Amino acid sequence: LDGVPIPASALSLTRTRRGGGGPEAVTRVDHTGAEALPAGSSYTWTGTITAPATGDYDLRVQGAGAPPSSGGSITLTVDGTRVGAIEALLGGNSSLIATADGLINAGAVVRLEGGRPTPLRISATGVAGTPLEVRLAWVTPARRQEAREAAAALARGARAAVVFAFDEGTEGADRTSLALPKEQDALIAAVAAANPRTAVVLNTGHPVLMPWLADVPAVLQMWYPGQGGADATAALLLGAACPGGKLPVTFPARAEDAPAATPERYPGVAGTAVYDEGVFVGYRHYDAYGIEPLFPFGHGLSYTRFAYEGLSVRPFGDGLSVTFTLANVGRREGVEVAQVYVTPPADQPVPMPPRVLAAFSRVRLAPGERRRVTVTVPGRA
Repeated sequence: LDGVPIPASALSLTRTRRGGGGPEAVTRVDHTGAEALPAGSSYTWTGTITAPATGDYDLRVQGAGAPPSSGGSITLTVDGTRVGAIEALLGGNSSLIATADGLINAGAVVRLEGGRPTPLRISATGVAGTPLEVRLAWVTPARRQEAREAAAALARGARAAVVFAFDEGTEGADRTSLALPKEQDALIAAVAAANPRTAVVLNTGHPVLMPWLADVPAVLQMWYPGQGGADATAALLLGAACPGGKLPVTFPARAEDAPAATPERYPGVAGTAVYDEGVFVGYRHYDAYGIEPLFPFGHGLSYTRFAYEGLSVRPFGDGLSVTFTLANVGRREGVEVAQVYVTPPADQPVPMPPRVLAAFSRVRLAPGERRRVTVTVPGRA
């Protein structure tokens, strides 16, 4: 996640300090800790970066002492395109995860041609009272390959493997893809190939594609679990707790299956996005068009099993009372979220989804326990 400082062999740079004389040649950008620049200073680095081989390089600008709220900023521009920005709250692209030494971390993956000098520029403006720290780092294709091979080697010698995958959903920025970022799909595939007992834990805030799903026996969706997330994850992985969550969204099997997959809907054409899905959003879209999802809305497995029987539906006020027997037919205590869906009438007055969640009930049952459950569907539903 941090990368390493870009070596002098890949850089040809000059540095200029605002109000501090002419440019000076420098071999690298790594002003951190005791090597930090003066508080309140402003510097610009210009020159070129030359990759040792053609490939996708994860370029990072990392820093501290330039808080946007006080007018500070650090930006990285490559070949005329800004790829890293530590600045305005809704204008930069800083990672939510700081570096190991506590620096703000921003950047992007850039395609570089081996042996070709590519223009590069860094601008950094610090604020009074705090030293200005700036570092230019990268993760090379070779380093990513080494990391994958190291992970696979560890997995190959282990009884079981757990891969933690993540993304960084945030306000003020759209996702560029439904795929996991930073080649994590390749990492998961390599580990799963090395060890068939591989579990994947997803710390994601939304649906992701899973091209490796057929090769792993378990996926645990933990979302963004917060400060208690480590304990909760361990409890679920080790069986101290029984999972009982249900998906609040649909996971598509393919990116083109999603409701907003057309260019007219996202990202839009000529600056205009058309919201023409009507009521067929979310799981309603998949049902209406007969699209098989990867995991449907309401899905969620458990370490135990549940059985339903004896369904009864009768009027209740202006709605319905839905009653059924729910049984835990497995060997563990667990929670089931029973869901009631309604379909439209034959003479629907307006376009209506094929089915809509109308009510649900969360029930905890001991092994072998049976319970008569009643769920009330409101009249409006």
